Order: sequence, then structure tokens, then C-alpha cells
Amino acid sequence: MARHDGRSLACYGMVLLALIFAGLWVCAGWWPTFGATMASPVGPGHEIVVNIWTPGPTYVSSDFDHASLNPVVGPLMVMIWHQNSRTTSMTALATLHLPSWPLLAIAVGIGLGTARLWRRAG
Repeated sequence: MARHDGRSLACYGMVLLALIFAGLWVCAGWWPTFGATMASPVGPGHEIVVNIWTPGPTYVSSDFDHASLNPVVGPLMVMIWHQNSRTTSMTALATLHLPSWPLLAIAVGIGLGTARLWRRAG
């Protein structure tokens, strides 16, 4: 029984990750603007922070007095940061422009991997 507990815990974690990625995909497709931040510790006083957002409407001015609201529709913006909490500094590691479909592909891949792992555990 103890041998299956580790696999069960891994399966539950994978299901949670799949739900997170599927939820991000739904938000990116159906909400006009959305953003999410995820942080993961990588050592004492250090963490990797991932910001995901869709561009929102911007004001574009054709002259000094007349600004118009222009919706910006585009891919997801992903920015990856390294944060050192000891020195309170953040360093940008990467900025990516991605379509939203990889979020769904990741969720499906994690789901398939979970199903395969769950069948092996049984």
C-alpha cells in the first residue's frame, strides 16, 4: 500500500497542474484581459516568478486633445523573473509572446500522463 501512496500523490499533483493550465487557457480565451502570477521557490531566498497576461485596451492619441481607446488583441505575454528576496531584486530572464493553445496542449499532456501513471499504480 505504501508503494502506491507516492504515485497517488504524484497523480493528484498532476491533476492540479492540468486544471491550472486548463483554467489559464479558458481565462485567456474568454476574458478580454486577464493576468496570473505563479511563483516557485528554487532555493533559500530565491524564486522564479512567471507572469502571464493578455494585452488590454490602450489609449492611442492621434493629436494632443483626442485620444481613442483601441483594443489590443494578441497572444499571451509571458514574463519570467528571478527574484532574490534577500536583496529584494528581480531580474527579467525572458519575455515571450505565445498563442493560448499551448496552455490547453500542456493540460491535455499532463492529463494523459496522469492517466498512464494511474493505470500503472492500479
